[in-house]
Amino acid sequence: MLANRSHTVHAVLLLLLALLALPASGAATMAEVEAALARGDYSRAMPLLESLAAQGNPVAQFKLGSLHSLGQGMPVDQQQAATWFEQASQAGHHEATVTLANMYLSGLGVPRDESRAMELFERAAKIAEQQEIEDEDCD
Repeated sequence: MLANRSHTVHAVLLLLLALLALPASGAATMAEVEAALARGDYSRAMPLLESLAAQGNPVAQFKLGSLHSLGQGMPVDQQQAATWFEQASQAGHHEATVTLANMYLSGLGVPRDESRAMELFERAAKIAEQQEIEDEDCD
């Protein structure tokens, strides 16, 4: 009986140690993404970004859209970029909203639609007001 309890305690301790070794969801993973992107290691950054973006992380969605738009680590795909910018915009990401508005204004990756662009610029202004984003932060 004592041997079984000891075995169970060891198994629980190993499980706890394994869980502690995992990166914390969110900040640690985004830090890892940022480090990989800074190194130009897209093969490491992409799966992390895709996972975070699929989980609804607007920063990851914006970064993924930017990589698609610029063709960094993948071929340029403006339609895919617009899809990610839209998701980040819906989550309240200011820069994604402005970028998407400009895409609609120019017809880049989306049909040219000045009305939709204006809606997005208005949304971006509301986001900026809510998040107290200054004009100089928008350069």
